[in-house]
Amino acid sequence: MPPVLLVPHGAEERAVRRAAPNAIIVAMHAGARAAALPDDIPAGLIVVIGLCGALRNVRTGDVAIFRDIVDETGRYTFDEQLVQEMHARLPGAKLVYGCTVDHVVTRATERAALAAAYNADAVDMEGTHVARALAARGRASLIVRVASDDPSFDLPPIEHAFSADGAIRPLHLALAFARQPLAAARFIGDVRRSLSVLSGVAGALAEGP
Repeated sequence: MPPVLLVPHGAEERAVRRAAPNAIIVAMHAGARAAALPDDIPAGLIVVIGLCGALRNVRTGDVAIFRDIVDETGRYTFDEQLVQEMHARLPGAKLVYGCTVDHVVTRATERAALAAAYNADAVDMEGTHVARALAARGRASLIVRVASDDPSFDLPPIEHAFSADGAIRPLHLALAFARQPLAAARFIGDVRRSLSVLSGVAGALAEGP
């Protein structure tokens, strides 16, 4: 049975729906609000897909299967057999350790600090919230993300362009891009490339075992 694809609203959801129009897709909020999931999620393995930030060992466009996910309240470990089965379906993916924070991480120095503090390779804003909410319902889940940046350089100063629940603040985003246009151009190009990779992942998962 193909998995249920759980994806954040916005560009990620659109990329997934374009590539896998017949897949079972459930949209979720970004950030901590992602834990407020619908009551009627269809049966089956739930795979959280979308983009993530790179901390170490991953680069722009890399597909990452999370072995675990951690935040300041603790660590959630995914079923190893499910992880290995997913890796068999996506053999080009990297097995990583993830962490969840409440903001977009833009500076290489903060990425290095998060990698050291949490022993993490990738960062997102939903992982721990969703994994724990699904576990409380007795639902099996995995996280498969595509890295949208490189840990060796700073992003434009967009940390204030998103609220804690992941909503975009257009004015803040425009000002951040205006301050660093070259970094913004690189960031936009990287995100577009990563969304294309995400589409490929969604298409592969929608095909079933």
